[in-house]
Amino acid sequence: TVHFTKQGKAATIEVNEEQVLVIGDLDHDFEMARTLGADCILIAAGHQHRRELEKCGCTVLDSAMQLMETIEL
Repeated sequence: TVHFTKQGKAATIEVNEEQVLVIGDLDHDFEMARTLGADCILIAAGHQHRRELEKCGCTVLDSAMQLMETIEL
């Protein structure tokens, strides 16, 4: 179960964390994924340097183009 607020409105979403993949470019995205119990892939083409992202311990890609080679849909 995920609880969040958007534009002042609270919402709850029932999800199976095994089916969630968080894709981001910040260590904060990894922290959010960990809180949700979800897997995470970080892309080192954003605000944080690859060295910082690798400290998270998840998969780090150089570009979003690599996603299709990495994940199975």
